[in-house]
Amino acid sequence: MVGPPANSLYIFDRDTSVQFILFYPVLFDMDLAVLRDDMVDSLEHDAKAVVHSENLGLALRNVPRHEFVDDDQQAYADTEHRQLGTRVLSPSTVGRLFEALDIKQSNSVLIIGAGPGGYSAAIRATQLGLNTVIVEKDSLGGVCLNRGCIPTKIYADVASFKENLNNAFYKGVNLEFKSFDLNRLQQYKNEIVLNLTGGVEELLLARKVEVIKGEAKFISDQEIEVNDQVYQPSNVIIATGSKAVPFSLNESEKKASDIIFNTDDIFKMESLPNQIVIIGGGVIGVEFAHIFNSLGVKVSVVELLPNLLPLEDESVSQEIHKAYEQKGIDIFTSTKVSGMSLLEEKKAKLTMVTDQSEEKYLETDCILKAVGRIPQVDGLGLENTNINYNRKGIFVNDKFQTTIPNVYAIGDIIQDSPQLAHYAYYHGEKASEIISGESMIGAKMELIPRAIFSSPEVGAVGLTEKEVANQGYDYNVSTFPMFANGRAVSKGEVSGFIKMITEKSTEEILGVHIVGPFASELVNEASLALQIECTAEEIIETIHVHPSIGEGLREAAMGIFNKSIHYG
Repeated sequence: MVGPPANSLYIFDRDTSVQFILFYPVLFDMDLAVLRDDMVDSLEHDAKAVVHSENLGLALRNVPRHEFVDDDQQAYADTEHRQLGTRVLSPSTVGRLFEALDIKQSNSVLIIGAGPGGYSAAIRATQLGLNTVIVEKDSLGGVCLNRGCIPTKIYADVASFKENLNNAFYKGVNLEFKSFDLNRLQQYKNEIVLNLTGGVEELLLARKVEVIKGEAKFISDQEIEVNDQVYQPSNVIIATGSKAVPFSLNESEKKASDIIFNTDDIFKMESLPNQIVIIGGGVIGVEFAHIFNSLGVKVSVVELLPNLLPLEDESVSQEIHKAYEQKGIDIFTSTKVSGMSLLEEKKAKLTMVTDQSEEKYLETDCILKAVGRIPQVDGLGLENTNINYNRKGIFVNDKFQTTIPNVYAIGDIIQDSPQLAHYAYYHGEKASEIISGESMIGAKMELIPRAIFSSPEVGAVGLTEKEVANQGYDYNVSTFPMFANGRAVSKGEVSGFIKMITEKSTEEILGVHIVGPFASELVNEASLALQIECTAEEIIETIHVHPSIGEGLREAAMGIFNKSIHYG
């Protein structure tokens, strides 16, 4: 026998002993009596819920006997269940049925976390007519607006400005750098953060999103406690983001809290150190290396893996490594920090071990632990639910659903998330649309663009060359250097390149990797190209502005066919 469609919902009239099968998940207001699957032993199939209504028979007087959505449902209705008196209702019939019963389909959503994913989900949900509540224990905007993306870029912009100031003499501008005021920079950063978080608050209030300050905790699959009040929303979106990886050097670290920072508290630093050791050469470590180096701090970066930026294309990692060494940054790759001892005058001595078992030592008056971030699953009460999760995050399907179908998870909290704010923004919008039945996923989720605000900048999307080779592609590679780009030369920023990887047979672009000025902006064009499956030839036939950094993308595409004009 053909089984009932996925997520079927059974309505059972206890007066007539007739069961009604709805083919799409219908969520009811919580004041309506709902019985769980395990309370309905008489049903042969996996029912999501059973609603008892004395008025159901009366309501059905105005409902057509049968309405079918497709052939599979027709086949299902034509089997045993027709013999049982089952009526199969289409979604339009369900709507009329609910109207006749004076039952409103529930459209509430509770969102846990008001970072980029959470607040974008809330705004999109209200646009779609969903009654929306968002719970945040800290500040609106999450880590991104308060301690991550925005504050880091403010500092990175200041660092780049300082670099440009150092080079201004060569362009005829004679300026003398006198001093740097960290307190004033922090004040400016706080003003910007307050402005942006206040903007988020205004957006939420304007759309009538209920904002609750507090901690949300599951006490069952369908119940959430916030500030001693229990909520039973129709849908839940978990958007709690990530936190810095706990990493302890040793017990003496507790005595050196004023010189040891992680990525969540680095902006509390009260004065610039003379030197800093950054443990971790990933995105965050590389960005802060740029910031501190440009502000006159002696920087050392220690990375456990063989390359800085180990998840990027090897050519990108090598280019950044070379540029940073030229800036005077000390880099220790394939090296592990194995211990720390405190010295006098607020200094510390780090012991490091290379992959060749060679011990090295560094003395410093500041340490930044930038070894990554992990999903924020603690404190949510997930252990009280049937949600499948571990310390690496929550498992979801391609619709962001957890193992509880009306509980969704988005952004950094999910397994294998790239931990990018723009990724979370998209998740939030789409999760709300999926809940409302508005749309499905349109973006290719493997094609998430990424940017690193280093010096020079990095932008990338798609596969690295190593990934392309490992996946067995027959491919071409073209690299166009920044020193051959007129705009880069005129700016005096000639470090870097634009690298394009294409499949040989189709010329489809598989990956683009950019190092150089405006890489964080240019990668958006590359991202669009991959999303719509552009070929290198189509990039060539798109006229680019001259002079611009962007025309280097076209030159890279021309290089695929060995016809670049300005290089090769």
